[in-house]
This record gives sequence, C-alpha cells and structure tokens, in this order.
Amino acid sequence: MKKFILLSLLTGVFPGPLQSALLKIDNVKIIQQGYRQSGAGKITINNSDGNIEINGWDIDSVDIIVKIKVAAENETELENLFEQLIPKIEKNGDQIQVITRRNKLKRTKFFGMIHESVYYSYSISIQVPAGLSITTENRFGNTEITDTRSEISVENYNGDVMITKARGTRIVNRYGKTEVSILRGALTLDAYNGPIQVTDVQGEVRVNNHYGDIEVANIGGLLFINNYDGDVRLMSAQEGADIKLKYSDLQVSSVIGNLNVENYSGKNVINEIKGDIVVDNKYGSIDISNVDGSLQVSNYNDDIRVENINGSLKADCKYGGIYAVNVSQSTSVDNYSGKISLERIAGPLTVNNHYGDVLITEAIPKIQCIVYSGNIQADKIRGGIADINFESTYGNVELAFSNPVSATCNLDIKYGQISLRGAEWNILKSDNKTSVSGTLGDGSGKLIGKIYSGDFNLIFTTSD
Repeated sequence: MKKFILLSLLTGVFPGPLQSALLKIDNVKIIQQGYRQSGAGKITINNSDGNIEINGWDIDSVDIIVKIKVAAENETELENLFEQLIPKIEKNGDQIQVITRRNKLKRTKFFGMIHESVYYSYSISIQVPAGLSITTENRFGNTEITDTRSEISVENYNGDVMITKARGTRIVNRYGKTEVSILRGALTLDAYNGPIQVTDVQGEVRVNNHYGDIEVANIGGLLFINNYDGDVRLMSAQEGADIKLKYSDLQVSSVIGNLNVENYSGKNVINEIKGDIVVDNKYGSIDISNVDGSLQVSNYNDDIRVENINGSLKADCKYGGIYAVNVSQSTSVDNYSGKISLERIAGPLTVNNHYGDVLITEAIPKIQCIVYSGNIQADKIRGGIADINFESTYGNVELAFSNPVSATCNLDIKYGQISLRGAEWNILKSDNKTSVSGTLGDGSGKLIGKIYSGDFNLIFTTSD
C-alpha cells in the first residue's frame, strides 16, 4: 500500500483522465493510469504472462498500475522489448480497457541472428469502485479479485484464480487451482486440471471440472457439479444438488432439498439429507444415512448400506450386498449376487435375490421375498393383516413370528429345509410335494406352504 501511494503522488492523480508516467527501475518499468469512474461501468483486462490483482474500494475512481519486468542480454535489446511491451490503457465512456502484449515480439539482430535469451512478465494491480463490472482474460499467471461486490467474468490459463466478495461470477480456468468465497449471486465455473474450493455462495452454483478435487460448502441456491477424475466433498446446500461424477469419491452432508448423484467409479458417503435422493453408481460402495425423504439407489459392483430412511427405499444391486436399517415406509430390494440384510422395516417389503442369503429382522407385513439360490432367515415378524410370501428354489428358510400376527404366510420352497418358530401346522404329503397348513402366533394368522421334491426337515419350536 505504501508503494502505491508513492506512485500516485509522483504521477499526479486526479482530476482525469490522468497523465501517464513511465518509470525505469533497472529492468522494470511501471505504468500508472487513473480515471474518475463510478461503479456503473465496466473494466476489461486482457493480459499475457503475468498476474492480475483487482481490489475494490469506496472511491469513485479506477487506479491502474502495470509493472513490466524484462531481462535481456544487453541494453539495446532491453529497450527494444520495453517499447513493444507497453500496454494499451484507455477509457471510452464508462468502459475501461487494459490490454497487454498479444503479438509475437520483434527481436533485434546481432550479426544477422536473433537473440533468444530474453524474459518478460506483467504484473497488473487495479483498484476499482464497488459494483464495477469486471472481465479478465489471462494467460500464464494468477488472477485475484477481492471485495469488488460486482459481476465478474474470468478466463485464466495456466494459473490460479481467487475470487472473494463478489456478485454473479463466471470463471473458466485451465491448469490451476480455483478458490471462490462469499458471493451474493450465482457462480458458473468451468475448470480443467486443478483443485476447486467454493464456499458461501448465495445463488445457484454450476461447476464443471476435469482432473481435480472439488470442495463446496454453504451453497444457498441449487448446486450442479460435473466432475471427471477428482474427489468431491459437499457440506451444506440449501436447495438440493445434482452431481455427476466419473472416477471420483463423493462425500455429501447437510443438504436441504433433493439430491441426485450419478457416479461411474467411486465411493459414495451421504449423510443428513432433507429431501429425496436418487443415486446411480457403477463401481464403488454406497453408504447413506439419515435421510428425511425417499431413497432410490442402484449399484453395479459393490455394497449398498443405508440407515435411518424416513421415507421409502428402492435398492438395486448386481454384484454386492444390500444392507438397510430402519426404513419407515415401503422397501423394495433387487439383487443379483450378494447378501441382503434388512432390519426394522416398517412398511411393505419386497425382496428379489438371485444368488445370496436374505436376512430380515423386525419387519411388519406385507412381505414378498423371492430367492433363487440362497437361504432366507426372517426374525421377529409381527402385526399386520397383509400377506407374507417366501419363495426359494435352492436354500433353507427359517422364520420366527412374534405375537400378534394376523397375516397369511405363504411358503413355496423347492429344495431346502424349513424351520418355523411361533407357528403350528399340519402336513399333507402327495407324490410330488408336501403341503403345509397351520396357524401363526396366537392363532389369528394363517400358514400355507408347498414343498417340492427333496429331503426336508420341518422343525417346530415355540414362539419366543
């Protein structure tokens, strides 16, 4: 700040347009330009090879400092380069432009050969009134914008971007990290090959990224994330989120509103959602808990674990287990190869498994459970008047009923053993099957069963 004040005094700032000053300090030249300007206009910066720093202040003026650093083999080459590197700074109405070199440099010759040992860079520092619209384009350098409270558009290549205290913001960044915080408007971010941090945004947020991790927190509007090959962590979104990932691990917590997730290969951990959830994953585990809404989840090759779902559950898995605890409404589970474990299911239950055991604990009818090759174990089934259906082709069935039970239990077993607790039955054998009929619990429920060819052992034990 002291250096800035000194330069302002030397160049005689205000009124304006203000005079320009060119100061030579060894191999550095500093150009300063100032204009009277309210926050109603726009400033555009087009830079190459250097950093841009923009800060807001409570003065109706714009102050621009451009530092040019050049290194060359001799003074002649040095001066030649400085002349070509002088930026274009102009004001037209309420529009201000700062443009640094974009064309190829012309080089001096020594005995017919061009000198190659040169170096140059820009450093741009600008003070702007709050609310002034800002557009920057930068190559090979960082862009930092702070406390402008304005609409911002940033394109950056090969450098970091840091934005703090602005309104609506659009960012395109390649090969560098991006940090955004405290926005009063919306954010659109398109990044490639760099980490992203976004916090405290009041409006809608859209993030598209390749090859970098994303951390997002305290989003007031809708959130959209599309990421390829980088982990995503979301903490607190107020209007729901839509997340699409490939080769990424996902952590989500504290979302108000619906959550949609598509992931191709990665671990998914989701907690504290006040809304409906849809998750579609291919290769990676899914762990979801504390959902105040319905859950629809599918996975191709790993386990699904859910707990405390205050709504309905629909789970579909191909090669992995499905584990659910405490579901308040209807539950539908479909698995091809893996264990299914369901505990404290309050609503209607439908289970379809091809290869794997099924364990059901504390469920209330209505229940439909079909297993092709695997054991079925159901414990503490009570209440309800709806039907209970268990079908198994290759596997044992063990059922325990607790009073009161008013439902009708239908058993259709091909090859396996049946064990029943809390039931009484009569057995009627025929040439190709064994039929079972009886009562459940206190006698108000009914038991109807069919057992086809094979050796069977029907076991009666008293109800616990």
